[in-house]
Amino acid sequence: MEILEILNQFQADRISVGPQMVLAASKKMEWYKPVMGGLQLQEEGGHSEVSLKNLNLLIEKLGLPKKVERYSNGGILVSWEDDRHYLATGFEVGYYGAGPYYFSLFGEKAGFGDREELYSAIVKMDREKTLGIIWQR
Repeated sequence: MEILEILNQFQADRISVGPQMVLAASKKMEWYKPVMGGLQLQEEGGHSEVSLKNLNLLIEKLGLPKKVERYSNGGILVSWEDDRHYLATGFEVGYYGAGPYYFSLFGEKAGFGDREELYSAIVKMDREKTLGIIWQR
């Protein structure tokens, strides 16, 4: 079965941390089980803490990401040099602003700037509905 068919049938599919994540982002997936080698990644489902925890594990394993993109459904696609990608679904504005706060914590750990400055920029991006590449090195 082709990956497109799988993505159309399931919302909690197992998706490897690779090119399939780009497809998952374009299909606006919100619930899925990320898979990468021996890492214990938690199922994504719109929870800020889970997105941050999974990305922190990936930064420890893969190093700092090279690019961060924002999709229309609030999904954040994080990319590394070696064609590894990760779709974070928990950074959308919502419950008491937790998404932008956790997103700013990730941005700081990933080396994109100071948490407070990133938080202000993220809130502005949310207000202006900024999409596409938002951070890149």
